[in-house]
Amino acid sequence: MANPRFRLPPATVSSTAQRQARDYLANQGIVSASLDSQLLLAHSLGVSKSRLATSEDKSLNNNQIKNFEILINLRAANQPLAYLIRQLEFANLEFFVDPRVLKPRAETEVIVEKLVKELAQNSRVLDLGTGSGNLAISLKYHRPDLRVTGSDYSPEALEVAKINQIRLIPDHKIDWLVSDIFDQLPPQKFDAIVANLPYLPDGIEVMPETSFEPAVALYGGKTGLELYQKMFDGITEYLNPGAKVWVESDRWQQPTLELLAQPSKLEVYYQDYFITGFRY
Repeated sequence: MANPRFRLPPATVSSTAQRQARDYLANQGIVSASLDSQLLLAHSLGVSKSRLATSEDKSLNNNQIKNFEILINLRAANQPLAYLIRQLEFANLEFFVDPRVLKPRAETEVIVEKLVKELAQNSRVLDLGTGSGNLAISLKYHRPDLRVTGSDYSPEALEVAKINQIRLIPDHKIDWLVSDIFDQLPPQKFDAIVANLPYLPDGIEVMPETSFEPAVALYGGKTGLELYQKMFDGITEYLNPGAKVWVESDRWQQPTLELLAQPSKLEVYYQDYFITGFRY
């Protein structure tokens, strides 16, 4: 039997709407039900989450109720919250995201934290598989002196990245390029290359929420590392001496990544559960 859909009676007040939505999402197995219901209500009302407390006794109009019901039912079906509210925080910036791009992950922020501190003035940085532009834009935001290029196989993803550049750093320049790894990239040298390429093996089962993200940004071939193999095969032509290379993968793939990097004389100098940093 199908689960009943979320419904609110007319003129429901804000606090009641949020509470009922929270309980409904929790019953549907959404772990973050409390936060999600608040953010979706704020989105439906067109206010920030912090302003919800000032409108607890305010009745929702029919359009607000309808929009909120739609969002709650979509979230109950495991559609990602970030896609529903069209935003996600990364490195203290609010990025626009939609189903054209992978959702930025919090674990990737360490790349920004490290490179902001490590890179010399006016360093050149390449973000391979830029997606929403979260790495490229965050690096440029926190280090305006950096010369940043963002590339992606998907023209649709680059459209999102350009939206975020206009929203977050309108006065700063980033070079955007459609490229399959290095195939369309002009010859040039970089002081850092960052890459969050697809690394899931083809056919692997993912969480229901992840299934809404673009497959082209998730799956990296039979082993999951075919795109990283291609990257490491051509990477030395694009590296200055002492350059840093930062990649994301699953923990169990890291030994294989190290083997792929060895012919390029890249040595590991940082590693955590998802992130590996190499030095050239």
